[in-house]
Amino acid sequence: LGISNQAGEREAVESLLIPASTGAWTVDVLALETGVPPGRYRIEVEELSDPQRIRAESLLTDMGRLRKIGDGESKRRLLALGDEALPLWQALGLKREEARTLYVMAGARRGLGDDRQALALYEKALPIADEALQSHTLTAMGLCRWSLGEHTEALALLDRALEIERRRGDAYGEAVTLANVCLVRHSRGEWRESIPCYEEALRRLREVKAPDSEAIFRGNLAGVYDLLGEPLRARDEYEATLGTLRALGERRSELQVLNNLAVVLAGMGETSEALLLYGQALDLARSLGEQGWVGRVLYNRGTLYLGLGETPRAAADFQESLALRRKVADRRGEINSLNALARSRASGQSGDPAAARELHRQALALAREAGDRYLEATSLSLWAPSDPAALDQAIGIFRALGHRRGLAGALSQKGEALLLAGWPEEALAPLGEALALSEGVEDRAGQSETLVLLGQAERRLGHPEAALERVDAALALIESLRAEVVVPDLRAAFLASRQRAFELAIGLRMELHRADDALALSERARARTLLDLLGEARADVRQGVDPKLREQEREVAARLAAKARRRIELLGGAATDAQKEASARDLRETLAESDRLEAEIRRTNPRYAGLLHPRPLDSAAIRALLDPRTLLLEYSLGEERSFLWAVTPASVEVFELPGRAKIEALARQVYEGLRTLDVGDPEASARETAARRELSRMILGPVADRLADRRLAIVADGALEYVPFAALPSPADPNAPVVERHEIVVLPSAAVLALREPAPAPVGEAGPSIAILADPVFDSRDPRVRQASSPGPAPESPAQGISLTRLAASSREAEAISELAPGRVWTALGFQASRATAFGGELARHRIVHFATHGVIDSETPELSGLVLSLVDEEGRPQEGFLGLDDIYNLDLRADLVVLSGCETALGREMRGEGLVGLTRGFLYAGAARVLASLWQVQDRPATELMVRFYRALLQDRLPPAAALRAAQLSLLRERRWRDPFYWGAFVLQGDWR
Repeated sequence: LGISNQAGEREAVESLLIPASTGAWTVDVLALETGVPPGRYRIEVEELSDPQRIRAESLLTDMGRLRKIGDGESKRRLLALGDEALPLWQALGLKREEARTLYVMAGARRGLGDDRQALALYEKALPIADEALQSHTLTAMGLCRWSLGEHTEALALLDRALEIERRRGDAYGEAVTLANVCLVRHSRGEWRESIPCYEEALRRLREVKAPDSEAIFRGNLAGVYDLLGEPLRARDEYEATLGTLRALGERRSELQVLNNLAVVLAGMGETSEALLLYGQALDLARSLGEQGWVGRVLYNRGTLYLGLGETPRAAADFQESLALRRKVADRRGEINSLNALARSRASGQSGDPAAARELHRQALALAREAGDRYLEATSLSLWAPSDPAALDQAIGIFRALGHRRGLAGALSQKGEALLLAGWPEEALAPLGEALALSEGVEDRAGQSETLVLLGQAERRLGHPEAALERVDAALALIESLRAEVVVPDLRAAFLASRQRAFELAIGLRMELHRADDALALSERARARTLLDLLGEARADVRQGVDPKLREQEREVAARLAAKARRRIELLGGAATDAQKEASARDLRETLAESDRLEAEIRRTNPRYAGLLHPRPLDSAAIRALLDPRTLLLEYSLGEERSFLWAVTPASVEVFELPGRAKIEALARQVYEGLRTLDVGDPEASARETAARRELSRMILGPVADRLADRRLAIVADGALEYVPFAALPSPADPNAPVVERHEIVVLPSAAVLALREPAPAPVGEAGPSIAILADPVFDSRDPRVRQASSPGPAPESPAQGISLTRLAASSREAEAISELAPGRVWTALGFQASRATAFGGELARHRIVHFATHGVIDSETPELSGLVLSLVDEEGRPQEGFLGLDDIYNLDLRADLVVLSGCETALGREMRGEGLVGLTRGFLYAGAARVLASLWQVQDRPATELMVRFYRALLQDRLPPAAALRAAQLSLLRERRWRDPFYWGAFVLQGDWR
């Protein structure tokens, strides 16, 4: 059957029909896509009897079916069928059908990324094709040349196609080919010139009533506006296109525009909106079974995560994207995903440069094999740190292609390489050109990074004022970008990835003798996300949320809880590494969905829109927060040198310290020594003592004569977050720990205090009430379960898991605390130590909330951290028992103090500027004034003793929490069996001491 429109506006559709029986047949003509013009259609029937012809037609029909499936395996099967069909057509002498077969095979080769082989097939088809197929073949050849970066050759082929279409009077074909001419022109850098071309093509597509094609090419025009640095115009064009496609029901084209619009919004810094659109695009791609598009969207979302410093999320997206693109044989996509995965592997503290280089090598080889010059340049630029010549090659290719963003990035890289080589003056030219290009395309992120590099160059040339001007301009851009990130953890990650700018700006202010300004900038660089969250909590931005969004939020929260429970089961059982990773990946995907939903809630909430986030404090405001007995020590670690500010109500002094690497290496050595107990190893003990003394000399020595007997409020930085200052030797007496003379309290930033009113005194002599959740039931084999299946504790977890053994000592801990404050302690033990109890409203009634249970700390993805409460009920039935970080943020607390009497509960993800992001941050946001938590795994007996003595000092001696902790630590320190800081040094108090 051949079916064609009588006006000849669309190519004929041919299909082989093999009837099961003789008789009358009815043929229905249906439009399988929108935009097909109405009118009369002609059906031509040709009866076939030659078995060879029937076989050839059958093969061609099967090729058409495989062409629609579109994955890599289908394309390879199509090519095999084509190889069988071609000699049949040649034997039959049917040139037209041979050309059709070659054309379909060439399309499959293009889909597999083999443009050179596709061109060879098109060239064979062209001389034997009929006139209609010739125009299609020429257009396809032009697009092949375009993909290979051969724009001049592409335009020549498209012009030949236009001549045929005009001669045939094919208005639709002419309009589409003209739009492809515009695409080639804008790809080779003729952005302004391509706009009138697109406008003419769109006018013609409207004339031939092809709204689907019109919408697609209007999306291409939006891409031109984005390249021209007009992202607002691009956004408007994409949004208009999206509306048209949705009205037409063109879901696959809608998917493409959703992805492209998200890319534009990400470039504008509208991160949360971009993530929301990526989520919609992923949902749509999966519902359509478009695995290639799933891979593309994951790649783009991963790129956004990487820019925000969310390396684990980025790597997970890139890894999945690579697998899918290989599955559908998307060669260019595979190259992009390889390069992106390499970037993520090279990032962060756990980076693997060797693995990254191997991934880059694979990508470069594939790009050269495919003849794709843009991807070759991209791959070359990623080799720059180890191969400067590769970067120069990349710059040359980007310049030849007229790709301004790629050229700006490569030039910025070149400037940075020259700086590292010690040639700051030579770096100015490439960095200046990079800045101009970034400004031209309104790439604020690129501008800020280039401005920082220019600041470094000016500083090395001895121009501190000019350097500071550059860096302050970068900070202004960073602040504008940060303000547009709605999701808090992404906002934190974004700022953490920009800490180099803050370090440079602080150092320059110190060089210019502006110590007070440097302190204010140090505050501006740290704990900003926590400050935002505390400000939002006071404004109660979650009121007035659309009920539909709240319902979606509850549904996502329920799925998160179920997946978190599954992860806890795997971590605490004999699961394989693959099972654990799959569970974590599944949980991360749901967390990403939760982030998108949170972004929409915040974006559409009028309370949030009108919220003014708290601003960091200047030095005068910081001094006003302090009392005469308190000395604030604020650290800022820099690459070349670090700084320590000593602040009292009357003064601000600053001291220069060694660079970050030296301090952090020693701090990590001290932490490792403190968290392990080397019994009977005098050499190890001597090394640890020497390291502690050296660190104390380095970070406390400069202020030794200012310490007196003051309370020390520590704002740490980097690896100093892991150090319990109480356990360091006193700089005045190396044989006595700091805790001998000082109370210690840790602060995320001084500005956190400004959002807290001093805690009121307890009402009456009885003192505060206490809520204790302890000794949860983790397993149906626990003897407390009725008819326990197999009495006994839960099994120990394998390596890198957690132990879900029963914490019987925590019940004794709860009893001992209850005896210290009879009638004022509310306990939830065993089955009652549950997630339901935590959310039941009881905790909000108590001034002190005490959790004695296992903690799960995920240093890569803080949202996966939490507390494990009862996982089964009295009958041994599973129940949700994981209190994750998101849950903790949503607790309603009025607590003066939260105590986390478990292992490593003070730890979390180390984020530059934010500190250790984990459970303590969640409880501070939930309403706690201060949190007592541990830095390492504590043993039951000394931990219980420390807790009991802490509460005795707090409840009976009526000491403030910081003083009570010091009293408890001193009491253990003075007993010979617990003298080692391993036993008493783990617990630190974070928050407000007042």
